[in-house]
Amino acid sequence: MNAQAISGTQVKVTFSTAVEEMAATEIANYSINHNIPIQLASLIDDSPNEVLLILKKALQTDTYTLTTNHIKDRNGNTVPANSTAFYSAM
Repeated sequence: MNAQAISGTQVKVTFSTAVEEMAATEIANYSINHNIPIQLASLIDDSPNEVLLILKKALQTDTYTLTTNHIKDRNGNTVPANSTAFYSAM
């Protein structure tokens, strides 16, 4: 899993394989340190292994940790619990 801030309020999450839409779009399956609330999670069109997170609060210049749980790929395999990715705000 990889995460990248693409704007002050958007983070792109890239998984190694296509993810199951129901789990991947459930905001409760994601958390960002520094109490950054997530407003929306959606699959990116034409990229079934990428999720766009829309944040309720703009990121500051800092390094963040994204943690995921309960995400499954389209073969039913669960991404390991508490998987993390680090990224920096733009």
